[in-house]
Parts: sequence; C-alpha cells; structure tokens
Amino acid sequence: MKKKVLIVGAGPSGLVAAKTLLHTYPNTFDVSIFERKDHIGGLWPVDRSDDSDMPTNLSRYTVAFSDLAWESVNVQKGEVRTSSVKLKPVPMFPKAWMVGRYLQAYTRKNIPEGVIHLGRIVRSAEKTYRNGGEMWIVGWQNAGGGQGPTMQTASGFRTDDEPHTDFFDYLIVASGFFSSPSPLNLDVWPKDEEDSRSKLDSDLDPDPSSESSSESDEDALMQDADGASGYAIGL
Repeated sequence: MKKKVLIVGAGPSGLVAAKTLLHTYPNTFDVSIFERKDHIGGLWPVDRSDDSDMPTNLSRYTVAFSDLAWESVNVQKGEVRTSSVKLKPVPMFPKAWMVGRYLQAYTRKNIPEGVIHLGRIVRSAEKTYRNGGEMWIVGWQNAGGGQGPTMQTASGFRTDDEPHTDFFDYLIVASGFFSSPSPLNLDVWPKDEEDSRSKLDSDLDPDPSSESSSESDEDALMQDADGASGYAIGL
C-alpha cells in the first residue's frame, strides 16, 4: 500500500519535494500538496503586473532547476516548449512573473493532475498513533470567499470553508522561508518513550547549580584538535 504524504505549500520547495517522491520512488507514495493560494509558485507571481516586473537578484543559471533549462520553457504560456519556434530569450536576470511561469512549466512537466489542491489552508498538524503506527492528523479547510483554483486541482474541489481532517503517513512543511513558523503539537508520545522524553527534558533544563560545570564544558568545546581557540558551526 502506498504511503500517504502531505506537502504544505506549492512553492519551489514543495514542488521539488513532490516531483522527487513521485519520480524517484514511483508507486511508493500517494502525494498531496495543499496550497492556500489560488495558484502555484509561492512568492513568485504568475500574472504580469507592475510589481511582477521586478527582476531577480540572481541570474537565470541560479534561479532554475537542474532538470529544466530556461531555454526549454515558453514563459509566455507557462509550459515546456513543444515546437522549435524561436522565442524571445529570457533575460539574464528574469522578471518575477517569468519565474512564476517557469514554475508552472515545471509543474505541468513533473506533477500529475490531482496532486495539487489549491485554496486549502492547513490549520493544524498533530502526530498520533493509528493502526499500530505513527501518522499525522491534519486539520484543513478551503480558503474563504469561494477562492478557487486556476491550475491543477482534484476533481470535486469544494469551495466550502467547513473544517476537515485527513490522516497522512508523512508530513512535509514547505510553506516558505519568509513565513511565520507555527509550532506543531507533538504531545502524543507512546508509553515506551515516556522515560526517554523525561530524560530529554532534564537534559534540556540543566540544574542552575551546575553553571560552573557547563562553563568548563563550553571552554573545552572552544578548543580544536590543535589546541587553538575556536569552534566550527555545522549548517
């Protein structure tokens, strides 16, 4: 049976995550993307306007995926080129709407219809235990005001704003670097992990009386293999 995966956000990272799961592991995952807007692309607009004419601060060689060259995209239609008709070349620093159309082409090329659900807002996500394994129970609702899709959507898309819940085996939050984080509720722990959780809590909340010991440990970490002062941070 396929594992159900929910990806929150249909921006670049969400689209790549879906494409990777569907193409690298075929017939393994049942993937759904929930996007609160009425179009894919995240921060990148798909419609031309004064604001969308702003160019990127990186060149087209960086603002691209390795498996889809700008030369292969018809940015006017937001699709992969199907003919040899010569098109106006994309500037070295593409405009914002061009990036949006590029993402449209990437989506149409790699993600089947029915995977992306537009106008869906995720309200909650909580880890639970069901049928002998870990799962995520996700609360969501359709965007208010009858906001509907402009690209892909599952058949039977609803415009009501009633709350809904679904269960997923895996959850990928790809809602954007500039979004405000919302902590997930992870209060559900199996009995055999309660002792481990208590130990973890005690490790994260050390005894104030051990301050001198902590300072000694920190001093030790500040010494590298050669005895020189300094430390490295892993990203």
